[in-house]
Amino acid sequence: METPDEATERLRKTHGSLMIIAWFLFHTTAIISARYFRRHWLDKRVFGLNIWFLLHRTLSYLGVLLILGGLICILVSRSWTWSGPGAHHYDYDRYFTSGAIHSIFGLVCIVICWGQPIAALFRCSSSSSRRPIYNWFHRIAGISAWLLAVIAISIAAADFPYFSNNSFALALVIIFVVCLSIAVVIGEVSAALERRHAFQTTKENVSQRRYTSFSESTYEMKMQKIRTITFGLFTLVSIDARVYARLSNIQLSPPPGARAAGSPSLLSRPEMARQSEPPAAGLYTKVPLSFLSLSLAREAVPRTGRLLAWGATSVLTAKRAAGPSVY
Repeated sequence: METPDEATERLRKTHGSLMIIAWFLFHTTAIISARYFRRHWLDKRVFGLNIWFLLHRTLSYLGVLLILGGLICILVSRSWTWSGPGAHHYDYDRYFTSGAIHSIFGLVCIVICWGQPIAALFRCSSSSSRRPIYNWFHRIAGISAWLLAVIAISIAAADFPYFSNNSFALALVIIFVVCLSIAVVIGEVSAALERRHAFQTTKENVSQRRYTSFSESTYEMKMQKIRTITFGLFTLVSIDARVYARLSNIQLSPPPGARAAGSPSLLSRPEMARQSEPPAAGLYTKVPLSFLSLSLAREAVPRTGRLLAWGATSVLTAKRAAGPSVY
């Protein structure tokens, strides 16, 4: 029988797992597909949509659903009360704790993330002169939300007591960001070389490209293959990295001495963890989801799988009913 403390611990781990999968896997892949794969597979369409747009929209919506689930988990674990900045007006020192900073950064990136699909409902047509304004707003908002999410996750990895080794967890975040940065640099360089080659070829001899589409150039196809291989390897590393993590049975209440000295509610979770005795044995688990899923996904994986299956079925059904799109 699960105790209330164990249920709270499980909800908070599920919150972290869902957020990591949503931001580091789904939203990262959605951004990459929109930025670097617009010129790929132009001769193929799925449900009337270009493949890049189908990936971008589907993964973005799935990420939004996981973020909603993660937010519900953390609110339920805290009895639907906000404990971040503004909740303790008498204690301004709490505004600068890792938990408070994590909460405010996480809340802002969630609001921006949810605003993206709402803004997409009111976007102007692709032929409108104001469409570039929307495109830049969409890009800046999306990248800003992703950066805020990385900061929030980094704070959790560095200071929250849900990892047996916070330094190792933070190192995994840094490795993920570094690998992504390398892939982005390769993508930007290959895209710039592709544009330069296309411009020079057109300038030198327009007639030679009269019957050859932009995507059919041998040089351009090479650049596209480089980007596909680079981001394919990055995705495989993110998904297939097997992380063995030791779970600590963190005590949710401080030892008797700390309880007598003051209210338990004034102690942060890292302080409780440091004051608690380490468990005699830990639980080892293997999670093949992302660099930082660690043991957080132990409870969430089966439920997340069912949620994704339901979401994918709903999206495909809706697309069949909607017919072809202008994208």
